[in-house]
Amino acid sequence: MSNTGDFFEQFKRSAWRLETRPFYGPDADEFQRYQDGQSPTAEQQRQRQWWIDRIARATSAARTIGRVLVVTGPLTPYLRWRVETGRGHAAAGEEIRIADCAQHRALAELDSDFWIFDDERVLLLEYDPQGAFLRSQQVADRAIIERCLRERNLAIACSVSLEEFLQVTR
Repeated sequence: MSNTGDFFEQFKRSAWRLETRPFYGPDADEFQRYQDGQSPTAEQQRQRQWWIDRIARATSAARTIGRVLVVTGPLTPYLRWRVETGRGHAAAGEEIRIADCAQHRALAELDSDFWIFDDERVLLLEYDPQGAFLRSQQVADRAIIERCLRERNLAIACSVSLEEFLQVTR
């Protein structure tokens, strides 16, 4: 598989993402529009709808898509926006969980973003210090795959559902 799309087309059971960054550069324009009280552009809405449709197709085929967003409270305006916008993804069937480093010190060591597909394939995601996406890399090394599985499982164990998090942080 040469690109990320291949992973999403071919996973059979589950696709899980671990998000550890405090800011993701690809969101910058949409977040700025939000702060300025503006709606997302038509292209931003199209991209969001593309993801929601992908989630709905996967879940209707009994496949799971989920993510754990690792945060450190109190939430920055950006992270609050990310959490709030996750509602549309959750409504489509994505299992979104929030893990707070302030409540679980073991999470502080998690600093790599990745996708795990079917608990067998890992796609590492690299970002620069400002949150700009640099590249993704498929990993075949079993030790790295096992590490990612442990980190994902820790994050899940230390997390709460998106709705539970929103109820507590309001």
